[in-house]
Amino acid sequence: MQKIKLSFIASIQTGYTFRRGVPVSEDGAFSAIQMRDLKEDGSVDLSALCRVPDEGFREAHRVRAGDLVFRSRGTQFTLGCVPDSPLSLVLAAPLVRVRVDSTKALPEYVAWFVNGPQGQSYFETVMAGSAIKMVSKAAFGEMELPLPPLSEQRTIVEFISLCARERELSEALLLRRAQLLNAKIQDFLT
Repeated sequence: MQKIKLSFIASIQTGYTFRRGVPVSEDGAFSAIQMRDLKEDGSVDLSALCRVPDEGFREAHRVRAGDLVFRSRGTQFTLGCVPDSPLSLVLAAPLVRVRVDSTKALPEYVAWFVNGPQGQSYFETVMAGSAIKMVSKAAFGEMELPLPPLSEQRTIVEFISLCARERELSEALLLRRAQLLNAKIQDFLT
């Protein structure tokens, strides 16, 4: 199967650098996605974003549904897909925005590959820094990934989604069983 560099199928842009920290503003025009909003499981949590005033953000710093957000620093290099949102979103550095060309690849497929063993193994070879590990934007763009046809990517993404749903249901079932068991024991003791 053909392998292709990430930079050939996506635009890669570093988030906006706030000069004096992220300026929180109750009536800010934008909501800022920061490192804490990208979870280890690859989800992007938009529930606790802080609002920020418009500092003249360029389009390159704005984020929309379907964009990918990459954590380029830390102990785990995660890529997450931005969900639908009515908010005007901006990405704060050091996060990196990845906008996949939808005629070539599905964002969810790219995220699955990057977050998987092959992607994480690649980062082990290119990360730099001693105290805080980082992956440069250039090194990230050089990552090669297998690129099956879009129809096969859709099948892979659907399978991943079904597996995630199965895991959620299994965990919910285990929790309900534990609750039922505890309730029965409580009934027995009273």
